[in-house]
Amino acid sequence: MLLDRVRNVQTDSLWQLKTICVMLVGVAIKLALYNPAASATALHAEEQRLLLGMALGTLFFIQMAHTVVVDFHNYAHGAWIKQQPGHLAVVVARITLTGAHFGTSFIELQPYVFLPLQASFCVVQTLLIHWMMKTFAMDVYVQHPLHGLPHILNAMRVQRKIASVKDKEDAGERDDAFKDYLPGGENGDAAPRTAPEEAESPLGQVKV
Repeated sequence: MLLDRVRNVQTDSLWQLKTICVMLVGVAIKLALYNPAASATALHAEEQRLLLGMALGTLFFIQMAHTVVVDFHNYAHGAWIKQQPGHLAVVVARITLTGAHFGTSFIELQPYVFLPLQASFCVVQTLLIHWMMKTFAMDVYVQHPLHGLPHILNAMRVQRKIASVKDKEDAGERDDAFKDYLPGGENGDAAPRTAPEEAESPLGQVKV
């Protein structure tokens, strides 16, 4: 269960970083569309290309890393490399395209050329994601380490319910054991209240 919590934290961190990358991609596209025919050697040109290229490359890398984290028990098993060459080819192609996102950012290209180039990379990345998840999907070789967790949780729930019923039965037996000794029980009623006694005092009779 602790390992599952650690993986959940890793997954949340990856998706948060991916959200930031999506936001940066939108910012970079808006800056590029402000002047699509701007010079490729302008003062801000390289930074503008790096903003878009690195954001897209990081975004698709995080998506692939998330898949590996979720199916780590399969990827850690090295047999898939020989038995699934199609899946291996898709993974290598995705890594190569991720590098292309970064590499083309250092080439002096004008925005109206750079944007379609990055967009074509994104189209190919989307196609590779479909192949990776569907066409050449990873076959399950190793049983998931948490496959028995639902049964364990159900057993714990049943044990807790049994313990709760037993505690209620024990409490009922204790109540029955002390019932005869309580006021109004079977062996005797509560002592009747007596009238207050009167005592003599120098000032006269005073009721106490």
